Amino acid sequence: AVDEARHDLLAMRAEALANAGRGAEAADSFREAASELERAAFVTRESAKDDVLTLRRRAGEHYLRSGRIDDGMAAMNDVLAHIGIPLPTSRVRALASMAVKRARLLARGIDFDEQAQNAVAKSKLARLDALWSATTSISMLNFVVADPLGVEHLLEALEAGIPSHVIRGLGYEAAFEAVLGGDFFNARCRRLLDRMDHMAARSAIPYDRAWAKMSRGITAWSLGDFATVVRQCDEAELLYREQLGVDADAALG
Repeated sequence: AVDEARHDLLAMRAEALANAGRGAEAADSFREAASELERAAFVTRESAKDDVLTLRRRAGEHYLRSGRIDDGMAAMNDVLAHIGIPLPTSRVRALASMAVKRARLLARGIDFDEQAQNAVAKSKLARLDALWSATTSISMLNFVVADPLGVEHLLEALEAGIPSHVIRGLGYEAAFEAVLGGDFFNARCRRLLDRMDHMAARSAIPYDRAWAKMSRGITAWSLGDFATVVRQCDEAELLYREQLGVDADAALG
C-alpha cells in the first residue's frame, strides 16, 4: 500500500511538472512512478501492468520532447517491446515494414465497426495509446522509422473500432500519403481527410476536432496549399489552448 501511495504522489508530481513545461523532470517522475507501481503490482493486481505501460509511455514522450533523446528512445523501445512491436533496426527494415503494412491497409480499406471506448478492453486502449505516442514522438526525429508504427496504429484502431484513434490514424496517414505524392496518393489523402472530418464533426472530444484541423494543415503543406496551412493550424492551436489547455506539441500524445 505504501508503494502505491508513493506511485500516486509521483504520478501527480509528474503531471504538475509536465503542465509547468518542465518535461525532463516530468519524465523522471513518470519513470519513477512506473517503477514504484510495478513493484506494488507484483504483490497486488495484474491489471496494473497497463498503468505501468502508460507511465513508461508518458516518460518516453517527455524525454523525447525535452531533448533527452537517448532516454526517450530507450523508454519507447521498452514500451514497444512490451506490446510486441520492436522498432526497425535499420532504414531498410523500416522501409520494408512500411511497404508491407501500407499494402495491408490499402487492401483492407478504412471501413470499421464503431465501438464505444468504454466497451474496449483497457489493455487494447493502452496498446493503441502506446503505438500512437511512439508514432508521434519518434516521427519528430525519424519519420521513416515512425511510419510503420503509424500504419500499424491505424490498422489496429480500425480493427478495434475506436473512433478517436481512427481519427488520429486517418489524419496521420493522410499527411504521409501527401508526402508520398502522385495522383493516386494525393487523391487518396483527400478522401482520408474527408472521412476524418466527418467523424471529427460528430465527436464530443475536443482533441479529435483539434487533431483533424491540424492534420488538414499539415497535409495542405505537402499539397502546396499554404493559405489552408495557416487557417487550419491557427484554428487547431486555438482549440488546443482553449479547450485542452495545451499547445499543439504537447497535445500530440
